[in-house]
Amino acid sequence: MTAMLNVPTPRAVTNSDAAHVEEVVNPAWPWFRQARCRDTDLEFDPQVSRGQRLALVAQDQIATCTYCPVIQYCAVDALKHLYAHGRLSGVWAGVAVGHMTSMDEVRTQLAQIAGLPADHYLARKMSVTERRRREVLIAHQRGRSAAEIVRMLDTSASTVTRDLRAHGHEKDPVTCPQCHRDRQRSP
Repeated sequence: MTAMLNVPTPRAVTNSDAAHVEEVVNPAWPWFRQARCRDTDLEFDPQVSRGQRLALVAQDQIATCTYCPVIQYCAVDALKHLYAHGRLSGVWAGVAVGHMTSMDEVRTQLAQIAGLPADHYLARKMSVTERRRREVLIAHQRGRSAAEIVRMLDTSASTVTRDLRAHGHEKDPVTCPQCHRDRQRSP
């Protein structure tokens, strides 16, 4: 049950828009300070059932997004959260996300609002394997051993080893040559 704003469809993003896309994806300013939802106080009515209340709150939140000056940035932030965690809830950039909502549909709507090209990494659907490989790599780069990653992600040792090798890493982050090179490069 995804509700979406009646937002004009952005034009297709071209290579000349690459700088604009980068600015939207990595803004140099705290965009959320200009968000219309920042100062809203949605009223609580105990006479309304919980389900009805949630629907009314979502409608109010969606309406708040309608003319928000930073809706593109909000959509990108939601896409970043979806990319990092594989799930999203609440109302983001006028898109209501519930437990029955398809994350693929949400990703498509948010990418359209953000004006991102279809091949941008935030707009692409990520497979379960890609997501797991990314989680394995992040845990490894944070110094977790293969055994810790196996327990943390509830997967097999061979899967963790294969995922690390796919990224050019070894099981032990202390002796991993790739991690050693990365540590050498960072200040």
